[in-house]
Amino acid sequence: MDHVLYERQGPVAIATLNRPEKRNALALQTYAELSLIVRDVEGTSALRALVITGAGSAFSGGADIDEVLDLEETVEAAIGRFKQSHAFIALLRSLSKPVIAAITGDAAGAGCSIALAADLRLMAETARIGLTFSRVGLGPDMGASYFLPRLVGLAKAYELAFTGDLITAAEAERIGLVNRVLPADRVLPEAIALAQRLARGPALALSVAKRSLERGLLLDLDDVLHEEIVSQSLLLNSRDGREGLRSFREKRRPDFA
Repeated sequence: MDHVLYERQGPVAIATLNRPEKRNALALQTYAELSLIVRDVEGTSALRALVITGAGSAFSGGADIDEVLDLEETVEAAIGRFKQSHAFIALLRSLSKPVIAAITGDAAGAGCSIALAADLRLMAETARIGLTFSRVGLGPDMGASYFLPRLVGLAKAYELAFTGDLITAAEAERIGLVNRVLPADRVLPEAIALAQRLARGPALALSVAKRSLERGLLLDLDDVLHEEIVSQSLLLNSRDGREGLRSFREKRRPDFA
């Protein structure tokens, strides 16, 4: 693959956007390569978490503007391109395993959207993040209009989308946009360490938690309670559920391998 580096560290997959000379601009080939990686992670039982990061000084500066401007100027051509980038976001969100964005540099526009689509975000204290679409006459893209208000609330989401401002890591942490802010050289190691920790956990329970929390934003309380009854009953009778309870009773570390 030319646009994304892919490596494995034990049960953790690491996808590195690798166009540093273009601030990891996102082209159709980038989305295709990322999609291959997500499918491989989903289909490989030994892989239990995915970290996405960027090479060089940026996480991603957003879409490859040269490629976008080379499109035929028709709505149909634009729809064709956007279907491919948005299909990647849908695929990423369908991944049953934890996804961590290691934001070592600026994440702007579509780069911000990819970070928002991750489950967890670790960010360098020197980095900035923002929906810069309005700066170039465009609107929120690649699921940002779904993820952002759920993370920071509607009023703040309006502000970020309208202004197109890049905000600091400290501000992103304050408003709940990112989980942790770290020195730049610690972001990727900490993201991998967190992914390794999650990979040692109960894979089925983490997958259920991921889907349950998502659906909890969409369902009413009665439906949530019903789904919890079903999922918790299945987990209780799973291998990991029995092992977790036994290990608690026996005062030992559980083996969720």
